[in-house]
Amino acid sequence: MKAKPNILLIMTDQQRFDAVGFNGNPHVRTPHLDALATRSVNFTRHTCSTPFCTPARASILTGLYPRTHGAPMVGYSLPTTTPNLAKWLSAAGYQCGLFGKAHLEPELSGFTERLRQDAPYYGFHQTALSEDNLIGPYVNWIRREHPAQEPAMWTQANEPVQIHHGGKTYSPPNATRLDEVYPSPLPVELTQSNWITNQTEQFVRQQQSAGKPFFAVCSYVPPHHPQTPPEPYASLYDPATLPVTPRIPASLAAEYQLDHYSYIPNLPDSELQRYMAAYYGLCTMLDDCIGRLLQTLRDTGADRDTIIVFTSDHGDFNGDFGLVRKGGPWFDSLLHVPLLVHVPGHSANGSRRAAITQHEDLAPTLLELLGLPVPRQVQGVSFAGALNDAAVRPRSHAFYEFACAEEPFIHGVSDGRWKYLNYQGIAEVLVEVTDLQSEIDNHAGQPSTTGIQTRLQQELYEWLLRTQPFRLPRQHTF
Repeated sequence: MKAKPNILLIMTDQQRFDAVGFNGNPHVRTPHLDALATRSVNFTRHTCSTPFCTPARASILTGLYPRTHGAPMVGYSLPTTTPNLAKWLSAAGYQCGLFGKAHLEPELSGFTERLRQDAPYYGFHQTALSEDNLIGPYVNWIRREHPAQEPAMWTQANEPVQIHHGGKTYSPPNATRLDEVYPSPLPVELTQSNWITNQTEQFVRQQQSAGKPFFAVCSYVPPHHPQTPPEPYASLYDPATLPVTPRIPASLAAEYQLDHYSYIPNLPDSELQRYMAAYYGLCTMLDDCIGRLLQTLRDTGADRDTIIVFTSDHGDFNGDFGLVRKGGPWFDSLLHVPLLVHVPGHSANGSRRAAITQHEDLAPTLLELLGLPVPRQVQGVSFAGALNDAAVRPRSHAFYEFACAEEPFIHGVSDGRWKYLNYQGIAEVLVEVTDLQSEIDNHAGQPSTTGIQTRLQQELYEWLLRTQPFRLPRQHTF
């Protein structure tokens, strides 16, 4: 591997830990990622600190917790002056490109329409952005090259969920069908995901031809809802074969912040299965896109000198406990995401690591792998040592936080077995996370777990003291 290896960060949106074959799911097909896992170190306890797009993505780039970097929720903007991985790598001589979903600013603000693709953006030299609402260069490409397909193109972004922020009614509580689950009529080669792959491939070829080290972020929008895979992926999975887990007990309704965006009480099992089948269809579609991107690395010779990271910003309920999408209770369905790190020629490739890692740890880890200094303000912890030694534990706890003016504050901590969550003004929840289903049993306040709860509360309190919340005026636009 050369002195300045390339970095390819592949990121999906809302792809939970087990929505890949290499993490043991027998129901989803991801052969290209499974093959990458055999050449990577698989971190099996990787989590996000906030299961929403903007704060999770900002944490990956900055190495800061959402309470510090200033974009704690969708609708906030990460200040453009914030130091981040792209700026640090640019200063070290890297060409940096961001392709697909950024979500560092509110998508409805129109920044993707105003931004030139060669204009500097958060330290990136080149961009080709396309958000959930598709606006920007992808739409322009469809209109210019394939105008007859524009109506079909918009089906990827059609989410007919009734959103009323004031009343918190996201879907009719008596709904018995998910309107956002349907096959898209758009040909696969014209999908947003295929376009994002094309843009990333072009950047890789350009930098390889120029002989420049690169940092490329390939950021897909699926499997984020709506669940609208095109054929053949729309018919790839039989909904009736997908298992449905037990529903969340009614006794927990008061302890969790349930809303009708994720919790639709009368939704039949068949609708949960239809959601899962479409969700897995999108995962397989992305796997094929990623396989093509990895082949481009091999074709250009870049694979010999490229560190590859695969992860997702956060997860999806995907039917767990009768829930869909995200929001509501902070189960590991939302917090726990896949993470593969491939370092060319690394002796530990193909192994698994049980070390606790978080999105905030990715920036310092990559900087250490490149031999670059980690800025003092970074709050994440490098896990580069865990790549070499399975016994290394860079951090003992994962921490969670949600702060938005319209919602209660949530603070949480996990030691890998137990997770403590404080829903401010609602409840305290202590759950065991070694078994996914045990998360519905609240042990908070029980004599048998008093010591565990007290210890986690102390860890959380000390973390809150160590990390500095962002104090500038709020930037928030829906």
